[in-house]
Amino acid sequence: MLIVDDREDDLYMLRVLLEGHGHAVVSASNGEDALKAARKSPPDIIISDIMMPVMDGFRLCCEWMTDERLQNIPFVFYSATYTETKDEEFALSLGAARFIIKPTEPDKFMKIIQSVVRDLDAGKIELRTPTLRTGEEVLRLYDERLINKLEKKTLALEKEITERKRAEEKLHKANRLYATLSQVNQAIVKERNKQKLFQTICNIAIKFGKFRLVWIGLLDEENQLVDPVAFSGEGSDYLQNIKISLTDDLTGKGPTGRSIREGKSVVFNDLETNPEFAPWRERALEKGYRSSGAFPIRLDNTVIGALNVYAVEPHFFDAEEINLLEETARDISFALDKFEEETNRRQAMEALRQAGLIIENSPVVLFRWKAADGWPVELVSDNVTQFGYTPEELRSGETPFASIVHPDDRERVTHKMQDYSASGMTHFQQEYRIVTPDGDVHWIDDRTTAEQDADGNITHYQGIVIDITERKLTEAELAAQLDELRRWHDATLGREGRSLELKHEVNALLTELGLPPRYSSVEEEGKSRD
Repeated sequence: MLIVDDREDDLYMLRVLLEGHGHAVVSASNGEDALKAARKSPPDIIISDIMMPVMDGFRLCCEWMTDERLQNIPFVFYSATYTETKDEEFALSLGAARFIIKPTEPDKFMKIIQSVVRDLDAGKIELRTPTLRTGEEVLRLYDERLINKLEKKTLALEKEITERKRAEEKLHKANRLYATLSQVNQAIVKERNKQKLFQTICNIAIKFGKFRLVWIGLLDEENQLVDPVAFSGEGSDYLQNIKISLTDDLTGKGPTGRSIREGKSVVFNDLETNPEFAPWRERALEKGYRSSGAFPIRLDNTVIGALNVYAVEPHFFDAEEINLLEETARDISFALDKFEEETNRRQAMEALRQAGLIIENSPVVLFRWKAADGWPVELVSDNVTQFGYTPEELRSGETPFASIVHPDDRERVTHKMQDYSASGMTHFQQEYRIVTPDGDVHWIDDRTTAEQDADGNITHYQGIVIDITERKLTEAELAAQLDELRRWHDATLGREGRSLELKHEVNALLTELGLPPRYSSVEEEGKSRD
């Protein structure tokens, strides 16, 4: 069999199919080569494509039918291009035995070919005689089919070019949108200053998004006015006298006001005709703006402003553009949330730092112990060094807390903690002594809170330890001074009583002698003492 096709893949598939059914196959890539091969060694059947270079299938068939050695060999057309009824009619009028449209299922294709082979072997093949009488008629119909096919190919090509342009425009647009969003995300990752981020995003939208004007406005809660805080693009002086008030029926109905008030994207795709854009229309058209959109910016889920975008084309904002700008606004909101979190984190860290400084410079030591033998320390503030211990040796377990409690107080402290815990108390206070590594003794005020698990079992103790050594020393000194005062007071009262008795005795003796009393105030002193 001779197979003819300019497409190598089609030749290969056809060869595999025919050889798989036991047929010997010779191939050619155009009509001219096929004709040379057939005249050199005539095949039993020829299967030919139609549209080929050098010599197409129709011309090959014409040449075939005028060659006395070849004209009785069945000619089968197999085409994917010429598929219309008139194409088949023309092919058969040239003398073809069969006309098969490509692609055809392999089983069906082989049934057709095998029927031709059987009829050929049985001498039953009905060889077609060309029905066209003159060469002019053949050329006319050939040109007609060729022109028809070329017209359709041209239309198909024009359609393909149009679709390709659309695809290219769509791809270009997708690349532009992706580049814009990618650059915005990179800016969000890199920039740590809110105002710089706003300006960078406006610049990115102009450079990569190809918009006319981009600006970010934030709402002033006090006066309900939208203040432009960053902008980029042509005609930015448009913003110099712009007024957008959420409380004003006229200026609050534009894209920006509605977006902030309603918390959603608002697009005006024709600024020239949209009545709600009337307050800004004249200046906007002068600047070349024909469509506009506003997209809400949030902080902690509360709308605080809007991303505002202007384009030179009416109906510029399709679904893809809106999705891009909504994503950009969400990214800005995400960045603002992160800025807020970072600010709060820094404030919290500063508060902790200040609290740490206060603790480190105070006599109050923070502790957290495990509710286990020896009260192992899990956490302790650095100022525990005032007792001569490092935080590391306490936290490591090298020095359990119980080991630093004064031996004379340890049992009492242990029993009290057990009693408090058994009674269900979770907050308790004790005063006891601890001993430093150098042997110094410090009195402490221990204020403890018990931590319980879900089952009510105590797992840890936490609290503060306050050095009250100076207070204890002062109390001891005051107690000693008080005892001394009491002893002096008692001694003084004894001497005064004896003096009064002696005065009474002297006066009594003088009276017996008939003399006046020496101490006239003795009675009064006695009364005053009484």
